[in-house]
Amino acid sequence: MEGKTAGMMRRFRELGGEERYRQFRKQLANEINALEIPGVPEVDILEEMQGSDIPREYALCCGEKYSLLRKDGEYFGARVTGGFDGMSQYLLLAGMDFLLVAELGPAGTLPELMLWKRR
Repeated sequence: MEGKTAGMMRRFRELGGEERYRQFRKQLANEINALEIPGVPEVDILEEMQGSDIPREYALCCGEKYSLLRKDGEYFGARVTGGFDGMSQYLLLAGMDFLLVAELGPAGTLPELMLWKRR
């Protein structure tokens, strides 16, 4: 769903250099912070994440589950703790063409999609 991302990080570094790559990761973090989702803390920069290391299936509020990410995809993201109780876990994720925010269940399982937005 997110488009072709295989080799995205390596290619971006080759074309723009390390400083531009760092600036892009910071820009993605700023885009997520600008959403101002209540309870979700701000992040300074997003780190590299592989699709094989993050949940790919997300529950919607209606109870249905959808696969949104590719196992072989490359993403930028952060796992953060926040919420009104200070104990909720969130996954903040960005690709070249989307932003995703999900609340994670115990041990990072059962992610519930809070937001999916095209960039």
